[in-house]
Amino acid sequence: MLPGQAVTARVETSPNVGYVEARIENYNRALTRRAAGKFTLAYTVPLYLSAMPWLKHRWFLQIIARSVDGVETRKLMPITLH
Repeated sequence: MLPGQAVTARVETSPNVGYVEARIENYNRALTRRAAGKFTLAYTVPLYLSAMPWLKHRWFLQIIARSVDGVETRKLMPITLH
């Protein structure tokens, strides 16, 4: 990923999931629920990150889904900021 780059995501879950978020370290963003079990995200990587070379490395993106009865599932994906 590059500063200023647009990032989109689509997550499909079981219909009983009420909330999905994307998290990197302590920063999180809720995905928009489009229909039962369908969530999307549109995000632009902040430009100011280009001025912070110490942040340009591999990170782990967590996708966290929570069902309406409190069950939580996580998926971990590596990403790299260039």
